[in-house]
Amino acid sequence: MRYFTKEMYEKMQVCGYLHIAPHINEQIEESKEWYIAQGRDFRSEVQQQFLQLKPLLLKYVPDFRVSTILAQFIAETEERTEEMSVFINQWVKDYEKAWEEACRSSWEEYQEIRSTLPQNFIEMREKHDLHDAKIISVNWREDSSIVVKLDGKSSLGLCGTGYLTFEDVHSYEIPKGKDRDWWLYDEVHLTPEGHMDFRALLHDNSGTSEEFVSLHELRIVARGFRFTLEKFPETV
Repeated sequence: MRYFTKEMYEKMQVCGYLHIAPHINEQIEESKEWYIAQGRDFRSEVQQQFLQLKPLLLKYVPDFRVSTILAQFIAETEERTEEMSVFINQWVKDYEKAWEEACRSSWEEYQEIRSTLPQNFIEMREKHDLHDAKIISVNWREDSSIVVKLDGKSSLGLCGTGYLTFEDVHSYEIPKGKDRDWWLYDEVHLTPEGHMDFRALLHDNSGTSEEFVSLHELRIVARGFRFTLEKFPETV
């Protein structure tokens, strides 16, 4: 991935957490009462969330800042400081700027190469949002094509079972254990030979990783592309 990298997605998780960290010990009483009504321990769950994300926090935020987040916002063993709030706000602002730049760069490259891409790919990309679709299978066929089958039940814009068929495949990188992965972001480029270079960032949904965020990358270089959709039955 050139734009929507593993690092960018990991930082997204950190950014989301830092957004709410300053407000953790400002939760309204109604919220805490809701946890009690559900038989859940609000304080324990807040601390558990911190421990789950701590490895990523330590990866992208200075160690002493992570310790301060714990002391000021989680354990409440130190008084909150304005300096820490300023640091968090700036970190979030810097990340959001970087994310916007990645989105802009990806879109601009797509527009530059759009006329050279298979028409069926353009129609698929501009009509269907694959984000949060679930991979059912990835199959290599004897005719040098690869079919990616997606379940769109949880996706933002794939209202059925989608089949992404890459034809005349020249190279590919398909991660092990990709079945059941969640589709996150994708991008497309051109190789020097003019082939479509399609890449996708996937969220490992196997449940076997100890990492808070375990990611896979899929890459297929092909000349042709077809997309078909089996729509979900309409409900009455």
